[in-house]
Amino acid sequence: MPSYDRDRMAVPVAAIYGANASGKSNLLDGFHFMREAVLRSLGDWDAEGGVPRHPYRLDAGAQAELSTYVIEMVIESVPYMYGFTVDDERVREEWLYSYPEKRRRLLFERENDDFKFGTKLGESKGKLQSLQELTRGNCLFLSAAVQFGIDSFMPVYHWFRISFVVGRKSNFLRRSTGRLARRIASYLEAGDASRRMLVGLVSAADSGITDIYVEETEDPKHVPRLERLLRDANERQDADEVSRISQQIEQVRADGPRTMTEVKMVHGNYSRPFDIHDESAGTQAWFELLPDVLDALDRGRVLLVDEIDTSLHPLLTSRLVGLFQDEQTKPVRCAVDLHHARHEPTGHDDG
Repeated sequence: MPSYDRDRMAVPVAAIYGANASGKSNLLDGFHFMREAVLRSLGDWDAEGGVPRHPYRLDAGAQAELSTYVIEMVIESVPYMYGFTVDDERVREEWLYSYPEKRRRLLFERENDDFKFGTKLGESKGKLQSLQELTRGNCLFLSAAVQFGIDSFMPVYHWFRISFVVGRKSNFLRRSTGRLARRIASYLEAGDASRRMLVGLVSAADSGITDIYVEETEDPKHVPRLERLLRDANERQDADEVSRISQQIEQVRADGPRTMTEVKMVHGNYSRPFDIHDESAGTQAWFELLPDVLDALDRGRVLLVDEIDTSLHPLLTSRLVGLFQDEQTKPVRCAVDLHHARHEPTGHDDG
């Protein structure tokens, strides 16, 4: 039964507790697999490769068992439930329901290659029938439907793509430092309020950082790196690769040096700014997490983070939890977030 059929309030923060090897990371891996399946089963899964799932290795019988994934979300004040069941070969079941006014409305149900559609869908029966015949056995119907223009399912697909962020590990440099710098730059450029929030959150790490800025510099290693790749391609006598890299080098020389984005930290009155690699491991981990945190708060996203207590000081973890509980950090347009759970595994009391 969906949680919104029960007389209880969803909370903005949830923590998952457990001993080592008790399955906490596996739960988040399940969320990650579900999101990847929705977004990539049509285009990225091998048409003849079955379903790339990973059953529990310590259970000899798990390979023969079905894997079921179910998630509930609230979109534009309407609750939805989406789920599917797979084995190594194909999708065995799939379903999507909405719950306007707490009454279940069928959007579609699937059992192997047999489909049933809701009577209030806007699309024609002929279009749905054609799409049903085109959907591979190892492809989710939701994934295929939105690619072929079935608008009725787009809100749920969009939620998985935009609003559902699964951080499987909190290790620094999961993304490149350049990408991290560009994301931080976007907050610094968004206005004084965004800058103050970012600097305040970084300062909360007790790092001594008093200001942050982003610097664009030339990348002195770009052309030498391409020239090294060109030499390797010549040694392999790979004509296509030689041609491709040579064109890249000519383009770089014509356009001028490539620039790279770097984050610089100011520490009080100390004259020389720090690079991000000069900061402590704890501060680096905090920097790595902040873009996803700020995105979640600004845009009403659901954020899941694995093993956060191994990367952050307990005081920072408490600060992070407090951000999601503080109404002042969430814009009015995200007030709907109070109607569904935002999961934040912390390993600490979420208050």
